[in-house]
Amino acid sequence: MVRDNCCNRGISIANQKQGDGRADYLVLYDGGAIRGYLNAMDEDGPRDWKDIGVIAGGVSGVPGSSVRLANLNNDGVLDYLSISAEGELHAWIHNGDIRRGDGVRFADLNGDGNNDLLWISKEGEVQAWLNRGLRNSDWQSLGKIAQLAGVPRSKIQFADVDGDRSADFLVVYDGGSVKGYRNNGALGSASPSFDDVGTIASGVGQPGSKVRFADVNGIEPIP
Repeated sequence: MVRDNCCNRGISIANQKQGDGRADYLVLYDGGAIRGYLNAMDEDGPRDWKDIGVIAGGVSGVPGSSVRLANLNNDGVLDYLSISAEGELHAWIHNGDIRRGDGVRFADLNGDGNNDLLWISKEGEVQAWLNRGLRNSDWQSLGKIAQLAGVPRSKIQFADVDGDRSADFLVVYDGGSVKGYRNNGALGSASPSFDDVGTIASGVGQPGSKVRFADVNGIEPIP
């Protein structure tokens, strides 16, 4: 059973969303975002749909009414397309990575006071969307902003550790030590977005899975 507070015009059954030959259930919102439910029905078993959360965040300025899904490159999965009123077609090729909810993070990347949206793959690739104001549901895609070889999602956190109001990239190791990469403001550019500042915490005897970051005293750190 699928329950979603969406009008009927936003619901569609899409062929081969996950490439297994079975149609999956998608909800297309007015802003162009898509929520997916994988077809988990067995031939002789109960009907079931597995909620995998938002699989496409939408594109700024592209309403849901302009979105289409089609397999453009014969890889067995659907790609994301938008069609303008003039008939101009833009396409985003499905990279085979369904963006499940466990990869979603929120952090203020540009220091404007609004939490921005991040999605981290299992391998540690970080993609980001700047929050331009919830009233307009406007998210500016920055694309890939970070990835470190050999650092999986489970070790990555974002927190402002230098007091400049912009979240920094942190790698928390199994023993609790932390390596920091300072947000240099070059988000979305060709330059690296984060500068290596080395180990910023050696750990306190607790495993990395228990480590979190938060400002508990409201005092700005010494530069």
